[in-house]
Amino acid sequence: MAGALTGFVGNTSGAVPPIGTDDHPFYGTFDGNGKTIKNLWVSSDPLDWKEKPIGYEYIDVGASIGFFGNIGQLNDGAIIGEANNFYLENIEITNKVADSYAGIVVGLVNGNIQAVGVKNAKMSLGTTAHQVTSEYVLIGKLGPNVEWLDVPADNIGGNLLIDPNREQTVHNSIYYPNVVQAPASIIGRAYYVGDAILLSTNINQNNSKFLKFTQTVTVNPNANQVVRTDAAPMVQLTAANYSQYVTDHYWQRIQDIYSRSRVRSVMFGSTPNPLYAPAINAQGQWNYPGNLPAEALAPNAPRNTICFKPLTGGTSGLSFFRSNQGGDQECISVYHYKRVNNQITNLKETRFAIIKGTLGNREGVYIDFVIPQSMAAEGYEFVVGISSYLPATSAGFMYLSLSGTDQSGGDNNAQVQSVDFTYYTSAGTFEDLTDPNYVPKKVHFDFDGVYNGNAYFNMLDYPSNDGKVYFYYDPNFVITNNLTGTVGVKTSTYNSTTFPPRQETSP
Repeated sequence: MAGALTGFVGNTSGAVPPIGTDDHPFYGTFDGNGKTIKNLWVSSDPLDWKEKPIGYEYIDVGASIGFFGNIGQLNDGAIIGEANNFYLENIEITNKVADSYAGIVVGLVNGNIQAVGVKNAKMSLGTTAHQVTSEYVLIGKLGPNVEWLDVPADNIGGNLLIDPNREQTVHNSIYYPNVVQAPASIIGRAYYVGDAILLSTNINQNNSKFLKFTQTVTVNPNANQVVRTDAAPMVQLTAANYSQYVTDHYWQRIQDIYSRSRVRSVMFGSTPNPLYAPAINAQGQWNYPGNLPAEALAPNAPRNTICFKPLTGGTSGLSFFRSNQGGDQECISVYHYKRVNNQITNLKETRFAIIKGTLGNREGVYIDFVIPQSMAAEGYEFVVGISSYLPATSAGFMYLSLSGTDQSGGDNNAQVQSVDFTYYTSAGTFEDLTDPNYVPKKVHFDFDGVYNGNAYFNMLDYPSNDGKVYFYYDPNFVITNNLTGTVGVKTSTYNSTTFPPRQETSP
């Protein structure tokens, strides 16, 4: 594209707009046939474009910015946009849109993407700070029905997120027989079931604290377990130590709660008597039947619970919050079961006993809760609710994020695979991302904040390749690398050889 985009001549710049906007997503098929697009500048700002259509000053490209802005699908899923088999080298993505998703390959994807490699990428945000909430650098945001088969690992916990403290959660109480999709969780994978009361408690940094239970809890598919909070040390979370114990997302949630002076917790023990713990009768049905909506995971699920079904196993961040110092112990449980011919089997309970003195008034605890991959593969379902032993009356569920999931739901009618940073091989060609033996490097960067500046990304070429992405960033450009020391290393000096700049005469 260097010969086609002269750029920066008089009042003419050299960028092109994204392919597909929020108003007009890309519904076509883009097959790159393994070719490389080089020296391309994509900008959200019509003032940067090489060719400016009539009325360009009124054009709105939307809030999804990348080589592709928005790859979409029709409401019935009959037509789904696709982009496959190409490389982007020396590409710059400039985003000047507030509250946007920015990704090098695509801003927002509701379609299929496969085998796209990126080499020598630059992202810039102009001279005015903007709020950008991208989940990944290569792909800004996954749509609700998109499955990323080899999603880069992160320590946020994926997107099976059940969090009553999210701004999108507007329910103060959920009355039976209502079933409410847990906001921001995977579609069809997590629900609040009726009579789950969301209790708000005033907290601040002086009267409240959050702790980490230092014992990892792994679900045993074939046995009941009791986990006591006095069985292992509890560590108070601080700005200095939180990165050793909890996810960045959970820590940020705590800061948000402090700033709003409230925490909301799902109080399972606040329903009218009699209280029922999840259990099954001789007919293999829950002992608290009801006619729940068909979209619920368990059509006859027990009321006053949270139901979820993970797509994959992994380490979850599970958190409870205690609003008062009650009796000697209060218990909340996570139940798991399989469904065979619509009958519940192998129902077991992992009981969390909150012991007096380990968690006090206005205090939360974070627990590493591991769900084995084998259980997810077998289709296990989970219910968080009242314990079969002692119902918790002043402690409730606060947060769950499950590792390794994505947002896909329903029929998983769109997929992303082998979208990665790439490098030249010994043969002088890019890696073959379509090779059945290709292993994605799973480099994960995300960014969420208000800033301006530039960032450059690159992988070392063969034979120096070490599986790490190196990046340079201007001081005002904030990037979170959740895998520092594993894959992805920040460099403090800009190297024009490692990161070829986009020349003004050859964008």
